[in-house]
Amino acid sequence: MKIIKWFLIILIALVAGFLFYSSTLPSQVIVSESITIDAKKSRIFSYLINYDDWKNWAVWNQLDSNMRTEYTGEAGTIGFKSEWFSDHTEVGNGSQEIVELIPNEYIKTKMRFEGWEEDNYSEFILTDKEGQTELKWTFEGAATPFFLNIMNTFIEPMLVESYQTSLKQLKEHIESNKTALKEFENIEITEVNTQTIAFIKDSTTADNLSKKLGELYTELAIYLEISGATIKGMPLAIYHYYSPEKVVLSAAMFIESRVDGNERVQMGSTPEGKVVKGIHFGSYDSSDQMHESIDAFAKERNLTIATFCWEVYDNDPTLVDSADIKTSIYYPIL
Repeated sequence: MKIIKWFLIILIALVAGFLFYSSTLPSQVIVSESITIDAKKSRIFSYLINYDDWKNWAVWNQLDSNMRTEYTGEAGTIGFKSEWFSDHTEVGNGSQEIVELIPNEYIKTKMRFEGWEEDNYSEFILTDKEGQTELKWTFEGAATPFFLNIMNTFIEPMLVESYQTSLKQLKEHIESNKTALKEFENIEITEVNTQTIAFIKDSTTADNLSKKLGELYTELAIYLEISGATIKGMPLAIYHYYSPEKVVLSAAMFIESRVDGNERVQMGSTPEGKVVKGIHFGSYDSSDQMHESIDAFAKERNLTIATFCWEVYDNDPTLVDSADIKTSIYYPIL
């Protein structure tokens, strides 16, 4: 009996010691890691709000190629929510929702993990740094009960390593996609005059963009024909917002003079003044590189360009080889 008694005393003492030690440890996991990236804040911000692109740099998205994701809300806005579902033990199920946002400067998300009902928070903070951008990524975990504080001593170093690796991969991903700053073929600063247009504003997804434009141009051409308007030149598209999940655009045509519009078809004009103009040759799907080049061109010259642009489709893609399809891209200089 004495042996059992002493065993229980020792066991209680060990448990009490463990609990006391655990109570002295931090009750939260707090992480803050930073990296400097050779890109504009706006460019980095566009990568951060594009959750489909996280697979190219975020460690957790790379652990399970079969991970399923679901999105609700409008990408890049407060309330946008991403939920993930994975059988991988290091990924599991969870969600993150944008709760605060300052375009090109700050993103705060609320995160929840299955089996842990408390809220966790993460921040991305973008700061100009000598022509580059410092990106800080933080994590503030929910408070744990005192007897679980010891878990935080194991979780924190693993999270720090994952943050550091992810930031390095994001830096490589962004900088490797940047066109060399010394060579900007087919890009120039020029002046443009305003031109009268008729347009239909709508939205779609990036995958459905070509189909949607075809539908809108057909609808617009029929209306202008009935209205007696004279169409000038080739069609254009104004891109007000672009992400894989949602593209807000206006399909437009140049016209000689305004005609009456309706709820769908509106009259307007293109901006006038200085623009950065790039000419892309090749399929429409490959024009992203020219947009990247224009961004780099403007950055090198300390130019601030608009977040919207318009593209003029200068020739008929059915009449030329795919390599000769010409698209003129315009970004107003602010």
